[in-house]
Order: sequence, then structure tokens, then C-alpha cells
Amino acid sequence: MGTGAAAASCEDALTSAEMQNCATREYEASKAKLDDVYRRLAARLPEPRRTQLEAAQKAWTVYRDAQAAFVAGVAEDGTLYPILQVSEQAALTDARIQELGEEPD
Repeated sequence: MGTGAAAASCEDALTSAEMQNCATREYEASKAKLDDVYRRLAARLPEPRRTQLEAAQKAWTVYRDAQAAFVAGVAEDGTLYPILQVSEQAALTDARIQELGEEPD
């Protein structure tokens, strides 16, 4: 129920502050899910593969943040910038969850 209620309230967001808060909540939920998926996957991997996963995840995190800044750059210095940035971070995080073998919420 929480996800549906959050989605409904996001659709109802009218101000930049409401949109930012909503996008941030969605990103934080995606990040928590990714952390869980990552931990479970790392626990199953033998050591050489775990080290590879750690390196890939660190590189992916840098990519996620750089890509989100690039996407949001169309609204640089505007009130939409942080909304676009965090929304892109959430979308990329959901895609990463799928890459690691699970479906996002």
C-alpha cells in the first residue's frame, strides 16, 4: 500500500518543494532496495567475484551521479534541477536493481 499511496501523492504534487520531496522519497526507497539486493548478492558470491561486484558497484555509483547531473543540466540553476537529478538517480537505481537480477518495487 505504501508504494501506491506514495505514487498517488506524487501525482498530486503541485509545488517544486512537494515534487522534490516526493522524488527524494522514491529515490530513497529505490536506494534501500538496491542496498538489500546488493548485500544478498554479495553474500552469495565467492571472494573473487565479490571483489569484482564491489568494483563494479563503485563505478556504477559514480556513473549514476554523473548521468543524473547531466540529465538535470537542462534545468541548471532552475527549480527543476534537483527534481530532475533525483528522479534520474531513482530511475537508474531501479535499472541497477534489475541488472543485479531483481525487480524494483
